[in-house]
Amino acid sequence: MNGGTIMDHINKKELPDKLKIDQMVLFEDNKLRILKSGIEIDRQVVECEHYRDVVKYLEQEPVDHPATFLILGMGLVLASSQAISNQKSRLEVMNQAIYELSHVNSRNSNEKSFFLEECLKEALDQKNEGRNITKVILSSVEADWNHRCLTIVKMAKAMEELLTLGQTVLLSELDSVYEEILLWIFAQSNKQLNPLTTHSEQRNQEELLLGLNNHRIENVIVQGELIARNGSTKVSSNSSKYAKTAKENQIPVFVMGIPSQDLYSGRDFKLLEPEYEKLLMPSVITEIITDKGRFRPEYLEGSFDEYNSEFY
Repeated sequence: MNGGTIMDHINKKELPDKLKIDQMVLFEDNKLRILKSGIEIDRQVVECEHYRDVVKYLEQEPVDHPATFLILGMGLVLASSQAISNQKSRLEVMNQAIYELSHVNSRNSNEKSFFLEECLKEALDQKNEGRNITKVILSSVEADWNHRCLTIVKMAKAMEELLTLGQTVLLSELDSVYEEILLWIFAQSNKQLNPLTTHSEQRNQEELLLGLNNHRIENVIVQGELIARNGSTKVSSNSSKYAKTAKENQIPVFVMGIPSQDLYSGRDFKLLEPEYEKLLMPSVITEIITDKGRFRPEYLEGSFDEYNSEFY
């Protein structure tokens, strides 16, 4: 089973080249090769021969990223391809894989379980039509990755609409998927935007803080690693500093991300990670850009009123 040929159809979608699925993962010869994790830590290509290798890989992730769900899904593909042929035993293996994969780091386990269970359910339904379970799961994972990326494209376009001609925008330690898509959208914009990225720009923290204090930076965009329903947001230490400095200088602070159904307030973060202290409170945030639209933090709860997104 060749990863490139199976995955070709999704690469025709409107996505930056670096985010096309065959640039992220390859599944061939019943092995998974992770080419790019979507996080900032540089890693060599990782080869997984068993879904528990995927579990170990994800245990190293500090937070959940868009690519986390892609890797989770590919872990299920790997489990399916290697499960023994007896149907009852195979289902037991698959259900065990779903449990272990979805409970990595115990973050957003409900969302992860739902995603993986839906992939398996679709595969079992189509098996009655003679389709191979592994191929159906792979197809579901492809579609989900495409959907997630296109959702971030939609969010990035909404972000671009908020900005005005020639503004300088600080992209503070964004996940590489968000950053790649934002830069791609900004490059297509006629607003001549000037994005500064904390990953690629040769600027130290003092320079960026000075730029905020001098209003040479006019907007700050951070990614909500975890976003609670009340608008409180877990961000990196540096992002917290930039956002708070921006707020002091009346510079807009925008948070992009998918709120977690498991988190209701900032207190929940302490339960997940008691050592984590960098919590961005709603009072610092101008707007939160989610898959369901733009929200002021105090109104974010409304985005959960209707179950109309695959992410919840």
